[in-house]
Amino acid sequence: FLRETSQLYSTDYGSTLLQRERMFSYACTSSSTTAAARCCLTTSVRWKTAKFKPKIAKTRPLKTPSAVALDHFDFYYGPMFGKSRWPSIRLGLLSPNKYVAIINTLSKSATANENLLGDLGTIDMLKRVVGQTAEERVEAKKKQVELQAARAQQVRSLFALFNLTSKLREFAPSPGTISVGELQMGKRHEESRDRFDFEVTGFEGADRQLPTRPHFLYYPRELKVRSYDRGSFADYPPPLRNADNVPGWWLLDGGSIVPVLAMGLEKGDRVLDVCAAPGGKSLAIMLTMLPEKLVCNDAKMSRLGQLKRALSTYIPSDHEIANRVILKRKDATDTRSWDELKCYDKVLADVPCSTDRLSVSQDEANLFSSPNSNLRLSLPQTQTKILVNALRALRVGGSVVYSTCTLSPSQNEAVVENAAAIADERFGIKCVEESLSSLREHLTSSGLFRFSDGCTRGFLVLPFLPSNFGPIMIPSGMAITNTVCLLVNIFLFIICIMQILANFVVLFVWAKHRKLYRNDNLILLVSLAFIDFLYAIEQFPYLIILMAGHKPDNELLDYDAATIIWVGGPSAALMKGGCTITSAIALDRIFALYFPVFYYQQSKKWWSIFCFGLALILAGIDWLICILIVPIQRHPGASNFGGFVNHANRVAFYILIVSTLIGVVPGLLNGFGLFIEIPMLNEISFFVGTCATLSGLSHAFIFAMAHREIRYAIGQDFVWMLRSSFSALSEYLRQLIRYSNQ
Repeated sequence: FLRETSQLYSTDYGSTLLQRERMFSYACTSSSTTAAARCCLTTSVRWKTAKFKPKIAKTRPLKTPSAVALDHFDFYYGPMFGKSRWPSIRLGLLSPNKYVAIINTLSKSATANENLLGDLGTIDMLKRVVGQTAEERVEAKKKQVELQAARAQQVRSLFALFNLTSKLREFAPSPGTISVGELQMGKRHEESRDRFDFEVTGFEGADRQLPTRPHFLYYPRELKVRSYDRGSFADYPPPLRNADNVPGWWLLDGGSIVPVLAMGLEKGDRVLDVCAAPGGKSLAIMLTMLPEKLVCNDAKMSRLGQLKRALSTYIPSDHEIANRVILKRKDATDTRSWDELKCYDKVLADVPCSTDRLSVSQDEANLFSSPNSNLRLSLPQTQTKILVNALRALRVGGSVVYSTCTLSPSQNEAVVENAAAIADERFGIKCVEESLSSLREHLTSSGLFRFSDGCTRGFLVLPFLPSNFGPIMIPSGMAITNTVCLLVNIFLFIICIMQILANFVVLFVWAKHRKLYRNDNLILLVSLAFIDFLYAIEQFPYLIILMAGHKPDNELLDYDAATIIWVGGPSAALMKGGCTITSAIALDRIFALYFPVFYYQQSKKWWSIFCFGLALILAGIDWLICILIVPIQRHPGASNFGGFVNHANRVAFYILIVSTLIGVVPGLLNGFGLFIEIPMLNEISFFVGTCATLSGLSHAFIFAMAHREIRYAIGQDFVWMLRSSFSALSEYLRQLIRYSNQ
């Protein structure tokens, strides 16, 4: 294309010179000069034209590498993002990017530095991300849905077309061919038995499905990030140093902080940063104060030295956190020599990429230059091998965050799918894509980030001028399935059996003794025991299904959605009934304590019956809502009933409304947490089923031990049962002895 353009420009310029030559010859002919002079002038012009044309084509390149990169992006990204978005993204790439300041909390003057940046007009970025009100979140979500509805079909169709095109054109040619005879004789199969010896073709994940499951994140409280608000183009001052010569903050592209948030770091995690240099993300990880160990790896000694200087400058040598950092030099692209296996909880794979912003802004070391073409075309292979080794480094239950600084689908979604397929086929590692929808919504509601609607894996931060972060691509974290839930299910199964027996004893004693049966004050307590008994009966087959469908660590849990919803739904709905009865008991006790005269003058029978009926009605409503609204579809990786209904926002909304009207606090928290997607409340709701089972068992023991009449009746029945059993056993032995004598 460039060679044809060069010829075209040369031809156009030559024709222009020839036209000027003819005009000059005509002017000379019409003058009084001699023919000799006219011929001399004409010959000289022709001689200059012949010399000048090849000189331009040989010594002056028509396009610089940055211009070639920009043309490449116009050709691929233009149709992919559409006319409505690509001009804005293009302008953002050509403009200076926007930074955030990570406060060095290890500095003794950290508070003063944060106040200084606050006085300059910066905002607390994490506070803005997690501190939105419910109304603002709903409004942002509404705008996002309207925007998606306006152009969803066009964007997805174009994205699918050019995603396939980019995969076909940006990969290097196939490393070899296979004949029909070799295929029939199995020769190539024998050659590829070594699982470490493989070539990435780019089509490994074409026919495989990468399952997705919901995921909730905790944002690190110790991490302090300051950013200028949207629309501000102010610069940060150089970082101030304290008396110990420790800098006060680190400037980082705003999009680069997102992978650190997506990791969901927890206290005591062992973390690996596969491609750690120059060290901005590694420093942010350590400033969360959460990892027990951070291993920073890089293959090049020069980059490793740069990383060491950066971390030693910002982390004081006498601070205890300095002992948590370990530097390693290993080639993450070599699957054979990679020996960091199954030893990390979290892995960050910020892999080398085409770096779109630098590609259009500088010519030095540009991957779109002619000498670096092969390196650029082999990037997807390199990235895939790094991601495969990152997956191999995980413990069971760990997660990888894969990130790049490019918009190219062949370096983003394609790499994730191919690496997951290779890890499964070669190393037996089953991967799950963990949805980062809550993180995306929180970042969108802050007004500081804009995301692509056509990204099929994770999310893609798009540069745009008011807040020029990125580009950066964060696929959803991939986690290896964990079978710890089997132990939890076994524990709940044992508790469930005890709950059935305990509540059955309470109900049996109440129904047998007339004095207890006629006591109106016991109706609410017995109603709660009945709800707990039904809950345990419903949980019994549900837990059996969960335990029967369990798989080893290297396989993915895959329960039948209809079975889980129909069998687990009633027990989940009965939790609302138990909460309603508990609230009624609390109100009953309040009236008994503060209004004793009025309380004992009234009959509690109809009030208790009303509360029991209301509890059953509310439980029925919850179950009906779940059956009618929750879509019955596969959710590979989901380990319980909550994994199949987690994204049913309408269910959460209805539960929230009903709980608000009735005043059921646990249901209110659960529905509120699901509706506005607060991670902490969602984590609390994860334990609701376990707590409900334990509370059902504890209720029965409290009734048996605390209420004197029930305790006395149980004692009587227990003694009667022992006497009856002893008498029956004695009679049986007597008959047996008599039969043996005969």
